[in-house]
Amino acid sequence: MAVGFDKQMKCKQCGNHLPVGIVYCEHCGKEVQIVPDFNVLDDEIEAAVSIDSVLSSDTPKDDEMHTQPRDQFQQFKLYAMVGLCGAFLIALFVCGAIYASVTNSYSHQKNKGNQYYQDGKYEEALACYEKALEIDDTKEASVYLAIGNTYLAMENYDLAIDYLTKSINKDPNNVPAYRALIGYYVERNDYDSIDALRSNVTSEEVLSAFDEMIVPAPLFSLDGGSYNGIRSLEIKVEGNLPIYYTLDGASPTVTAGIRYNGAIELPLGETKVTAVAYDEEKNEYSRQVFSTYHIEIAPPDGPVASPEPGIYGEETYVTLTAADEDLLIYYTMDGTDPTDESTLYTEPILLPPGECTISAVVYNSYDIPSEICRFNYAYGVY
Repeated sequence: MAVGFDKQMKCKQCGNHLPVGIVYCEHCGKEVQIVPDFNVLDDEIEAAVSIDSVLSSDTPKDDEMHTQPRDQFQQFKLYAMVGLCGAFLIALFVCGAIYASVTNSYSHQKNKGNQYYQDGKYEEALACYEKALEIDDTKEASVYLAIGNTYLAMENYDLAIDYLTKSINKDPNNVPAYRALIGYYVERNDYDSIDALRSNVTSEEVLSAFDEMIVPAPLFSLDGGSYNGIRSLEIKVEGNLPIYYTLDGASPTVTAGIRYNGAIELPLGETKVTAVAYDEEKNEYSRQVFSTYHIEIAPPDGPVASPEPGIYGEETYVTLTAADEDLLIYYTMDGTDPTDESTLYTEPILLPPGECTISAVVYNSYDIPSEICRFNYAYGVY
């Protein structure tokens, strides 16, 4: 920087102040070496201060320059934290709304009820099913089925039947509901209820469910009732399943019944035939079927004697005959009534002298006797 001429000079030897332009010091006579009476650094500092003062109005100080970015960073952090908190709250609200929507949905309550059912928590399952029904009452058939099965598991059979029936009423083709009811009735041999349940069914799919779950019952070849003469009874069943029967009205089983192997000759008198079919794969019996038969056999006609009873003057043989050659004739000649322990007729009877009476009876193969016939003869009597 140039030094202004208005400044005083100073002698280096004695320190006397000299006007500008003097070559020798007037005080010490020494040659003047020009030394300015000011500090050039002062001017530099003054200039620097002047410049700094000018810039100070627009440019921040060093502390401010270091402080301002830090403040801005802190402010940015604050804004960022506020933004993150806001985003978190929004996300939390959205998740809460979604969770509430899901937990209050029909499918969630129904599935939750199903899980409770699988875990054996039936009361909790019923509560979920009821809530599902409140959310969507258009799915009554499905919910009623679930409630009915739950009551079955709880052994509350009246309510189970009620809800399963409601399910079928809402959906006549509800095969699972039919299966649940069929299974319940089969376990209790309540085939009358099964018949009533099936009576109005037209769906082939539902009818197939009946056929799949129920062991077919045997069929008798004869209706129950009274018959004159011996009859043979045949028993058949679909699928050629084994059949077991009794003739005394007792319930037949594999161990307490007669296995059917062919036609049964019904005995005389009254007989109650009870039969079941047995499905070995399912280990289940069909419904019991039974019929009562009263078998009567008319007694055979009495024997016929030849020649006819009367008085004969010569030796005579009496021949006895029956309507069927397979019939047996028994007779006596002492006036007693013949039985099957009397003399068996095998050849003509020679009349003894005098009067005699031949008493004869016919027995059929069932030991049923005819009326006793008496034939009076006289030989050699005048």
